[in-house]
This record gives sequence, structure tokens and C-alpha cells, in this order.
Amino acid sequence: MKPVSYPLPGRLWIVRLAEMVSSRIRSDVNVWPASEKDRLGDQLIRAIDSVGANISEGYVRIHVKERLHFYSMAQGSLEETLFHLRRARDQSLITRLEAFTVSELLLKLNRAIMAFKECTTSIR
Repeated sequence: MKPVSYPLPGRLWIVRLAEMVSSRIRSDVNVWPASEKDRLGDQLIRAIDSVGANISEGYVRIHVKERLHFYSMAQGSLEETLFHLRRARDQSLITRLEAFTVSELLLKLNRAIMAFKECTTSIR
């Protein structure tokens, strides 16, 4: 019997979406004043980068509990990203339109993570 092969995490649309949102946020942060880049920008970039990293790591795990753990960590990082995004908006570092657009992308990403979790629990 031939082993089942799955696509590499980098080929998954959910990981590509996380990378795209990360690149967009990084572009936004690059135009901020240096003091804000070092303070809020660094936290924002770390949070969004953690989303894709945790999805990727969870996807390659063999055990269901490990997968669910990493997908939950991705959701936590996504919530942290939303928090920092609101702070950036409130401090006028990004426009309300940009904050709304990125928030919508993050909500789409969150729905995808929830679907990944549901699929993972159904294969127990």
C-alpha cells in the first residue's frame, strides 16, 4: 500500500493567505516612524508571522492533539494581530480603510483555521 502524500504546507492556500497578510502588514509598518516600528510594528509583525508558522507546523504534525494545539496557537496569534492592528488604527498609523481591509482578511483566515480544526477532529 502506497503512503498517502499531502501537499507541503507552503502550497496550502491558508498558509499563502497568512503570508500575503503578513507581507501587507510589513509594507504598512515600513512607512511608520522609527519609534513606532520598534514598538508596535515589531509586535504586529511577530504576531502575524506566528499565524502562518503555527498553521504550517500544525499541518505536518502526525498526532491530532498536536495539530489542534498549533491551530489554536495560530488563532491566538491572529487575535493578537487584531489587537495590535486596532492600536495602530487608533494611533493613526494606518488608515481606517486599511485596518478594515486587513481585519477582513484576518477573519477569513480565522474561518479557515476553524475549518482546519473541524477537519482534524473529524479524522480522530
